[in-house]
Amino acid sequence: MLNLKSLATLKSSNYTYVFFALTVFSILILIIPSINFLFKFFIFNLSFSIALVYFKKFKAAKKLGYLIILFLPLILSLSLLTPASKAALITEYYIPIDYRPHGIAVSGSDIWFTAQFANKICLLSGSTIYEWNIPTLGSEPYELAVDSEGQVWFTEYQGNKIGRFKNPVFVEFNLSGRPMGIAIDKNVSFPNVWFTEFTGNKIGKIYYNTTGKYWVIVEYTL
Repeated sequence: MLNLKSLATLKSSNYTYVFFALTVFSILILIIPSINFLFKFFIFNLSFSIALVYFKKFKAAKKLGYLIILFLPLILSLSLLTPASKAALITEYYIPIDYRPHGIAVSGSDIWFTAQFANKICLLSGSTIYEWNIPTLGSEPYELAVDSEGQVWFTEYQGNKIGRFKNPVFVEFNLSGRPMGIAIDKNVSFPNVWFTEFTGNKIGKIYYNTTGKYWVIVEYTL
């Protein structure tokens, strides 16, 4: 327990060591992001109040130091009740510089993304990246989405197509405009695949006709 009387009677040389140690400790505490703000505030005020108490010839400073010390238990209690902030953890995975990754979608533990300039659909599984070439050359895949069956749907901006991929098969659907965004309604057995056409000023959908057993493209002019 902090003894104020013994603290106030410390010799100058001894106090210097104590204050120096507290200062170093305070700096270390302040630069650790995982420690919450109130605990950092507690450590800072502890050092500051001890410094004020030390200057005994300034009575006002000494009283202020004692006053701060009286509030330290409250600050410490609040700091222990306040959850510490968590530092962000960023992991990066190398891909060739000319791939220009664009769209990204998550399916379970798999991360799918488009490599726009490389004309590929890519999969990050664990720490390994797999990639597949899109049949239409220079299609510039843009956005993608994954349906409930694990099929990857993607827009081919320069190819004017919607693509569907399930390893190792690609299927492509021709459009009249350049598609960009894509989204999937996962609440039905055969999902509606919605997309936007940037140059055609349209939105559209692809759905499966269960009677005729074929896929249908519907476009809506805006």
